[in-house]
Amino acid sequence: MRAVGSDPAAAALRGVRTTRVGADVLLIGGALAGLAGAAITVGSIGSFTPDITAGRGYVVLAVVIMGRMRPVGILLGALLFAFLQSFALLAQSTPLQLPSELYQALPYVVTLVVLVLTSRAQLRRSMRLRARAA
Repeated sequence: MRAVGSDPAAAALRGVRTTRVGADVLLIGGALAGLAGAAITVGSIGSFTPDITAGRGYVVLAVVIMGRMRPVGILLGALLFAFLQSFALLAQSTPLQLPSELYQALPYVVTLVVLVLTSRAQLRRSMRLRARAA
């Protein structure tokens, strides 16, 4: 799947049917996205309302980048975001000294910080590789 996405010509040379794999991945991804949307709608509220995801799609993209497109990294990033989001919900129901808005913003702030750190590490790595090549 990764080979078809990054270099379809090389995958085709190895005998992979790239159009078939691409179509299968597209169908599976669409089905999983539909299931996720249904789970958010039915599981959290019970009916559809506009802006029900509250920008979580961008966080998902950030989690994929943080996880370096590896399943384990994506799982860990998603668990971190879910933990921080559940902590924000818990903070609303307990008498803590800080405002509840701070706890609601915490998952997004941590995601942003981890994204910055991840991109800096990738930039350093690419600079080292360029220095070796030169």
